Amino acid sequence: MASAATAEGTSSEQDFFPIELGVLQPGTKVPVDLYLRQGERGRHVLYKNAHMPLSDEIRERLMLRGVQKLWIRKEDQEGFRAYVEEQIDAIIRDDLMPSEKAWPLVYQTASRAMESLFEDPHSGNNMKRASRMVGSVVELVIKSP
Repeated sequence: MASAATAEGTSSEQDFFPIELGVLQPGTKVPVDLYLRQGERGRHVLYKNAHMPLSDEIRERLMLRGVQKLWIRKEDQEGFRAYVEEQIDAIIRDDLMPSEKAWPLVYQTASRAMESLFEDPHSGNNMKRASRMVGSVVELVIKSP
């Protein structure tokens, strides 16, 4: 649950990366610490430790408070990208994630999967990732107005 601890070191804007609330899927464990941005100076406060389960109730409470974004440390982006790739289909289907916000996320995720495939085309894992991303792109095309 929420913690009063602030981010260690500097809490400047450039040390953190915003993420849309709709990316965080209930029933999952996000592999990185999640922060709330508070106050005029944009102080980042630890909200949820890495690998703690995320529930519908937590997301609902954040929405009721008007929170649309949480923040992660920039150094944690790679771990977060792996989470997004794993959850991409659920993210696309999530009503909290409108198509116009999902497109850049799907594009970035699919691009990384394709780069990995081109780097090692004989990897079965890379082929599965690329195939899955194609399915996600098609699903988002169908969902989009």
